Amino acid sequence: MIKFLIIILFIFSLINLFAINQIPDKKQDFVYYSIKVLNDNKDIFKKLYENGFDCESINLCDDGYFELIVNSDEIHLLDSFGIKYSILIEDMESFLENQLKHNYSKKQYILGDDFFLGSMAGFYTYDETIAFFNNLIKKYDVYFREVDTIGYSIENRPILCYSFSSSTKNVKDEILFTSLHHSREPSGLMVLCYFLHTLLKRAAEGEKNSIYLLDHNLIHIVPFVNPDGYIYNQKIKPDGGGLWRKNRRLNLDSTWGVDLNRNYGDFEFWNSSNMGSSTNPANETYRGTKPFSEPETQAVRDFCLNHNIKIALNYHSFGNYLIYPYSATMNETPDSLIFRAFSMWVSKNNEILFGRDFNTVGYYGRGTSDDWMYKSIPEKDRIISFTVEVGRHQDGFWPLYPERIFQQCVEFLNLNYEVLWSSEANIRPISIKANYNKGTKDCNLNLIVQNIGIKEQKSNCNLTIKAINNFVNFDDSIKILNFLKPAETKLLTFKIPFPKRGFVNGSIVPFVIKIEFNDIVRYDTLFTSLWYPQELLLYSTGEADARWNLGNWGLEYDLSSNNFVFSDSPQSLYGDSISNFLTWQEPISLECNNAYLEFDTRWQIEGRYDFGIVQISTDGGDNWEYLKSDRMVLGSGINKSRQPDKTYGFAGFYPDWVEQSISLSEYIGKKVMFRFGLLSDQAKHFDGWFLKNIRLMLYNELDWTTIQGSFTQKDKFIIPHYIKGNDFIKIDIEDEFDSFISVRIYNLLGQLIFDNKYENTKHIIINEKFNTGIYLLELIINDKSVKDKLIITE
Repeated sequence: MIKFLIIILFIFSLINLFAINQIPDKKQDFVYYSIKVLNDNKDIFKKLYENGFDCESINLCDDGYFELIVNSDEIHLLDSFGIKYSILIEDMESFLENQLKHNYSKKQYILGDDFFLGSMAGFYTYDETIAFFNNLIKKYDVYFREVDTIGYSIENRPILCYSFSSSTKNVKDEILFTSLHHSREPSGLMVLCYFLHTLLKRAAEGEKNSIYLLDHNLIHIVPFVNPDGYIYNQKIKPDGGGLWRKNRRLNLDSTWGVDLNRNYGDFEFWNSSNMGSSTNPANETYRGTKPFSEPETQAVRDFCLNHNIKIALNYHSFGNYLIYPYSATMNETPDSLIFRAFSMWVSKNNEILFGRDFNTVGYYGRGTSDDWMYKSIPEKDRIISFTVEVGRHQDGFWPLYPERIFQQCVEFLNLNYEVLWSSEANIRPISIKANYNKGTKDCNLNLIVQNIGIKEQKSNCNLTIKAINNFVNFDDSIKILNFLKPAETKLLTFKIPFPKRGFVNGSIVPFVIKIEFNDIVRYDTLFTSLWYPQELLLYSTGEADARWNLGNWGLEYDLSSNNFVFSDSPQSLYGDSISNFLTWQEPISLECNNAYLEFDTRWQIEGRYDFGIVQISTDGGDNWEYLKSDRMVLGSGINKSRQPDKTYGFAGFYPDWVEQSISLSEYIGKKVMFRFGLLSDQAKHFDGWFLKNIRLMLYNELDWTTIQGSFTQKDKFIIPHYIKGNDFIKIDIEDEFDSFISVRIYNLLGQLIFDNKYENTKHIIINEKFNTGIYLLELIINDKSVKDKLIITE
């Protein structure tokens, strides 16, 4: 059966090789330009968007202009609108091709031990992709289920779907991955190929988690939703750089192509009043004559109707976005909490920004795959569907260096794995925080876990937590979790014993979280500071302290907090070209062992261009340095962006309050000021940045006698305060102890000059002679300590 399928696939590849030479050309004068547009009208972006221009490629310039890639039909539209522009590059495809040729050699690029890049600027050609899947089928045949022709393109090429799973008879959840709706976006194809290669390879090597995922999921991959467009780009620019986006339909007005990701139904999405596609066949976002007018979208539709798909990932490029429904409207979906929970987890500690179209790219998209897939209709259930935009803005559609293809594959590997985990309950440790009780002198560890999967947890889940620190003995705490619903969180509390002597107060301690679920073990590592801080509250909620310089910040009532919080633009969107700072003006001396700046925040800030930054000054505000927390993203470094390269800040969409902690260890012993700044360019406007509970956590040296716990009243020690220089030191102990007793003596410089242990004795004799002076004598029993002054006289 496998051999027969491979023969069929070989015949397909021969047919397509012949078909490549039969592709009809574009019009002779059809080219892509890079142009420079005068931004002399605040509505110019809106006008371009409403008239169907693909705004993904916009770059702002220093002189009030912005750059944009348009085709030769669209440039005539600009003329008709009276929009002023100049041409920077007359043939963008040839320009890219030459750049790619220069940077890419024909040598084999290998990622890992046996994953190879392709010959088209590092990307696979159509035939190389077919060969890649054929090789996987041959090498990992135990996990291959079938290859299905789910439809045919407008030029009658097969649209292939490859399915992989184990042969076990478990009830399997069906997961759909697609790429190349838009034929100039090959990064998604490479990400999917690397993911599938890694998953199958690990399973074949016996890695239990990968085997489990193949046992419980049926994975469908459609590498080419738009095979005609991809082969067309391959023909005109075989070394890469082709910019054809749409399919290859010949429209009635002699233009070519329909944007497949604007051609899905239902009619309410396809024809939304919010725009987000074009009715002009010349435009890159032309939606077609009706929903599902194109055979390619019909193929995806029919496949979804004939399968019980639970989750779908549709790969595009670029922007490093994870986008979920709705695209065509401002409304959240009924499953918005599930979309948010999953997105918040997979975007942690990387460059992915998430949200709906309006939250991420800043405009609507009508007729998209996600909206139709998510909608529940009699023929199918809801599909939790996402669009993934692979790559940084600087990568564009064709990254200029093959190394970036490697990096993109690795950057999105975890996302694809989490999709498979999330077809059922997926319990993840979201955050960890130590909470010291000053009254009881106990320290509790608060761990929040969340089900980011799409199903309710049906069986028990065991969670174990262990500290990775020589001074913190905490490795046997087990909690049992059950019946967490999708997006539901649970707070777990663990009591931490006081650390051993030598622990530095305020140290960051890693905790390994072990989660056992359905006979599978997963490990995660979270970090928090221990032990006892002094809190200096700079702002909670309500009225602002006079020591804050508000700039144009103010207070806004927050429903979830039921109080007033700081907002950079109260009750409105932030404006153009602003640098709006909220500054704590009074220098604070960090005379302590460790210190952290902590605050709770949420934000909606334009990705890649605008920035929410936190800065510190040690010279009274003359100079400022950037600080970094774990939810900040690396600045894009795009020209005219307010996100400088190699800096960190908040950007994108984060609707829930999240605590942030920033280490100030570099600034110990200095006087510092802080400021929070919202920086914007001259384009899109969003709701902005919100802050509350701003505080400094100061960690001084631990008082081991008082904090570590005193001895009980029955524990009696008789310690002499005065000793003559020629006498020995005698310590009487009235109660017996079952452990060693350590005796330590320190001089006034804090230097340890005597250290010895004694066992099973009620009388300790120290015969060693000491010079006259004042000393500190310390007894340690079972990690409890008592100290007293010792004076040696002549």
